[in-house]
Amino acid sequence: MKDRPNQSKSLLPTRSSTTSALELKRTTSAPELKRMVRCIRQH
Repeated sequence: MKDRPNQSKSLLPTRSSTTSALELKRTTSAPELKRMVRCIRQH
């Protein structure tokens, strides 16, 4: 999971919501994070 930080976006659809959120918090910037969280909540 920590191999490539760039893959967090790709992991979003496959990982569980909580896992993706945690990964995104570490790797993405604040604006991007908010967009990702919105996508996660929709799922």
